[in-house]
This record gives sequence, structure tokens and C-alpha cells, in this order.
Amino acid sequence: MALFARVMPHRTFRFNECICSPFNADFDGDEMNLHLPQTEEAKAEALILMGTKSNLVTPRNGEMIIGATQDFLTGMMNKIRGNRKTERLQVALSN
Repeated sequence: MALFARVMPHRTFRFNECICSPFNADFDGDEMNLHLPQTEEAKAEALILMGTKSNLVTPRNGEMIIGATQDFLTGMMNKIRGNRKTERLQVALSN
């Protein structure tokens, strides 16, 4: 997966919870490596072939691999807990 980087003050890198599945990330202390393309050609190739827009579904069976799952959905449901069940489902299922 190719992502745009933004330099931040700590020695970790962060990404949106919705793209955990392609990285097999589960936030239990696993190590991840960061690779930086050096040439303009490599940057363009990474953006076109490995960008998130190019990898929304798995080639194996066409399932969505980028989306809100696990704790992300639980946190969202807790945030809107006071609403009726149908309203909560609409928020959870809409993108």
C-alpha cells in the first residue's frame, strides 16, 4: 500500500483505522517497515499501482478490504448511543 506521508513529532507512523486490513494491523505491538520510493518514476508507480484507490477490493474474491471494522465501529456506535437503533444503523452503514 502506498500512502502520502506527513512528518509528525513522534517516532511512529499513523494511519486511518479503515486501512488496517491490507496491512494486517491489529495494534498489538507488531512491527511495520516503511519504504520510501526514491525516483519520480518509482513515486508515480507506487501511487498508480499501490495507492489506496487501486486496492479497495481484494483480487482473490472481490471483497472490500478497506472499511470501518472492529473498534472503529464500536467507538462510533458508542458516540451516537442516544439515537434510535435505525439511526445508528444508517450512520454505521453510510459512507
